[in-house]
Amino acid sequence: KMSADSYARNMRSLDDYFKTLGRLLQDENWDDAEIASKLLSVHGPHSTHAFLQVSRLGEQRNRPFIRDDTFDAIAVLHLQVLHDIHVEKNYESAYDVHTQIMKKFTEEILRIKRESNWFLPIFYQLCTDLRNTAKMADELGAPDEERDTSFYEQCASFIMESYRACITDARDARISKKIAILNMTNQLFRIYFKINKLNLLKPLIRTIDNAENLQRAFSMADKVTYNYFLGRNAMFDSNLPLCE
Repeated sequence: KMSADSYARNMRSLDDYFKTLGRLLQDENWDDAEIASKLLSVHGPHSTHAFLQVSRLGEQRNRPFIRDDTFDAIAVLHLQVLHDIHVEKNYESAYDVHTQIMKKFTEEILRIKRESNWFLPIFYQLCTDLRNTAKMADELGAPDEERDTSFYEQCASFIMESYRACITDARDARISKKIAILNMTNQLFRIYFKINKLNLLKPLIRTIDNAENLQRAFSMADKVTYNYFLGRNAMFDSNLPLCE
């Protein structure tokens, strides 16, 4: 199996990009989705290709496309994000477009695709990139005196919307989207630590504590990250036995 780096090195055109993504998505399996996730990341190995930093691709008639309409739209929006970051240097727009990707993924994949969770590696990357683009907009964008909250704080609401779409999935862990709650909790840990709103973590921690039936389905990487943040949170609460 080729890596995302190898796929990106072999790309010479927009057509190559869409064909590669289409092939990775067609079998609907977790391993291919992990590779596809890197090819839909703002820091992915393809992201510096100038021919992929395209604006308004969806308005072009004779363009390549992915058979699945939702993933096709997500790919088009992703290339707009790359254009906003690398060509326009418009980081607020990059963040806004990425929030559209999050909404589309939540409404058209998390809420609609039942009996499967193979696409979660892509979703995890989209959540990470939501934080990345929010951070860029805050640090590199034009200052706005009228904005009450940072982009980084705003992005928590999009992840919580996705969280609500997954938490109600009561299917077997092998196909349940509920296994995404640990990764999303880790994403929210990062945000709430940065904006100093640790009180918002308590219900999330309680949910993980009560999800004993999912513990074996959670990835080891997510469990290690969660325990790290749990220790940090316990230090703030002066809960020293839990820290240890």
